[in-house]
Amino acid sequence: MFGSHLTDVSPPLSTTSAPIKQPLPPPLTQSHPRPDRTFLALFFHHSRAYAPFSQPKRNKHMINQQSLQQWLAQRNKQPAIVCDIDETLCTQFDHPIVPAIRLLRQLAPPIILLYLTARPEGTKDATVSFLEAQHMPFVQHLYLCPHWQSTTQHKCAKMRSFAKEYNVLLSIGDAEEDQLASEAANIPFARISLEDPAGSWHQLTPRLQEIAKTYLPNTPLRATE
Repeated sequence: MFGSHLTDVSPPLSTTSAPIKQPLPPPLTQSHPRPDRTFLALFFHHSRAYAPFSQPKRNKHMINQQSLQQWLAQRNKQPAIVCDIDETLCTQFDHPIVPAIRLLRQLAPPIILLYLTARPEGTKDATVSFLEAQHMPFVQHLYLCPHWQSTTQHKCAKMRSFAKEYNVLLSIGDAEEDQLASEAANIPFARISLEDPAGSWHQLTPRLQEIAKTYLPNTPLRATE
């Protein structure tokens, strides 16, 4: 008779089993929303805002997302041009600078014209009469200096307000305070020369015509009448 007990020859089990290795999760990748291609084309055309990649092997250029969002927000605001009055539109209070009047009175919506002047509020009636006599548009957007502010404070505060409310395409003036107020609000500025204001306006004409091509394609600004 054969024995009833079989010898177990399997290796002994370890008292501590080896840990089971779990597969590593795939690496996380950050996705970036892709702006609409039309907006990208317009953005590049108007602002050329881009930033290079830090890795040379990747694409040559990357859209600066923050700048793009700022540009799109600005694009949805009403376009505007800010203009000083004395020594910019006229001399000796009511003597018009002809090329200035000729160009700016052609402006029409969607562009609006904002008159930002150092003239005190007491001159409102005379100032409105001058603008209306020259057939200037948007006379309701006249911003005179209150008695409790200096002219610099007035222009800086208004320029900041304009920058928030409008897409200010250009600020035009003859004085240092006009330039400082514009630059503080990140608004492009064009300086009118005290010695030759008419010549300054002739030089500024192509720039204004380019603005008109974008916003007033059916009514180009004419340098002469």
